[in-house]
Amino acid sequence: MSMSMSASEPVLVGTSSGSSAPTPASASLASSPVEPLRPSLPDQAVHEPTSREPAVLSRIASRGVGLTIWERDLPDGLPAEVAAWARGRPEPFDGMLDVPKLDVSPWISGMQGPLREWMERDLRDLAARLALAGGARSLRFFFGPVRDDRCRRFHHDYVQLRLVTTYAGPGTEWAPERDVDREAMAREWCCVDDANRAIVALERVRHANVGDVLILKGAHHRTSAGKGAVHRSPPLGDATRVVLIASVL
Repeated sequence: MSMSMSASEPVLVGTSSGSSAPTPASASLASSPVEPLRPSLPDQAVHEPTSREPAVLSRIASRGVGLTIWERDLPDGLPAEVAAWARGRPEPFDGMLDVPKLDVSPWISGMQGPLREWMERDLRDLAARLALAGGARSLRFFFGPVRDDRCRRFHHDYVQLRLVTTYAGPGTEWAPERDVDREAMAREWCCVDDANRAIVALERVRHANVGDVLILKGAHHRTSAGKGAVHRSPPLGDATRVVLIASVL
């Protein structure tokens, strides 16, 4: 696996960066300015900004933003190595992460060499970015293999913020707010496929790529008015997905 860094790869937490790299997210919880909140209008449109620059993630704190996406490429060969690690890992790690310490070593046990070093830096960096965006001192942290379709219905999360990135397998599916039928999402359905077709038309569903980092606003965020960003886990079939899901509760 090549571990050479490119401009689109994550900032390494706790290390100095070159002239072309962004400022490390954990250098200071005030190092990346967050756009100030503005008074919202009842009919204010919801936007989903996307960029190749990680700074886009900080825009999630703004009113009128439902989710943000940092489009990035993983190092060559990393998804295959992560998938191989996951085959020997029966269960994902799920627990609380203390933000000042950012000790993710228990979550990557079994990884070795360059893969472990890169993954530790990436997990710490993403945790710091989410904590900065949400003003949090601790995060709920889920990392590891997912082998079932437990979240395949379109839904929103009952959290303040949620960060999702996929290291192997298919990425998260999401729907622009303008294309979502909220009344259909609130109804009880006996068939998940029927529910999904009613909530959002198939051709309107967006697909995140492996490596992309999403921060989604949840129903409990102070600016969401109880309407979090609508998304779902992708159908897996026989595939294994390795994913990070970090939440500000």
